[in-house]
Amino acid sequence: MLDIPRDASLQQIKAAYRRLAARYHPDHVLHLPPEEQAEAAARMVELNEAMDLLGDAQRKARYDYDLSFIPPRKMRTSGDRLWASVHPPQARHNEQPARPADAVNPESPEAKAVPDTEPVRQPAATPVSSLRASLLAGGQWTQSALHGWEWVLEAPGRNGSLLVTYRHVGLVSPIGARNLSVAVQALAKRHKSLLRKPSLVLVLGCERVTEPGKSAREFEALARAATSFRSAMIVVYEERSRRAFRWGRPPDHDGAAALMRLLFPPAWSEA
Repeated sequence: MLDIPRDASLQQIKAAYRRLAARYHPDHVLHLPPEEQAEAAARMVELNEAMDLLGDAQRKARYDYDLSFIPPRKMRTSGDRLWASVHPPQARHNEQPARPADAVNPESPEAKAVPDTEPVRQPAATPVSSLRASLLAGGQWTQSALHGWEWVLEAPGRNGSLLVTYRHVGLVSPIGARNLSVAVQALAKRHKSLLRKPSLVLVLGCERVTEPGKSAREFEALARAATSFRSAMIVVYEERSRRAFRWGRPPDHDGAAALMRLLFPPAWSEA
């Protein structure tokens, strides 16, 4: 999104943010059709969310960890359709020239200054805090390690085993759902030799779910596409609102009822 390398410094991140904030600022897209102005506004929202995440040292560390198993992608600013519209090769008639990135009003919300350091935020307690301990105490579950996940638990069953995986992310978004498919493929590859397909429950903890409608469609599609599993369900805990989101089909397993009670305690409302 910011078109910078993964190892970019905070100064590089802030410079990229200001450059892109100038690019998609509402004052620079007034000459565009309404749908492209709306797209630019959505980009600004994404930029602010990205800056909130990357400007926080603790959240950025988690984000860097999440990216560690996703192959790097080429930066593609020059191929951005909206960028071509905002900055066409030749200026249009009566069009005001675009201001340089360093001319962005520092007092505007879109180009707010980001401090070099921010207070460390502690994640709220979620059902995950006791989920792993509760499952392991039952005696049927075993724990294993898999790159990209904080923990992976597995329990045998008559219809195949049940996998429960967990990781924490800063924000859950439609793009994040597509990136998560890489982790699902890794799980499928690891268990492809089993005679019976396992059931899968992916558990994510996050601070906020962005674009809930689009995110829901992406996660539902991801659950349906996980055909290497007998069933696939994705559970997301939004810590700020204490809401739980669920997409996909509940597991077909002997221990499914007990697991669902642990995943959705009364204190958490299901969205």
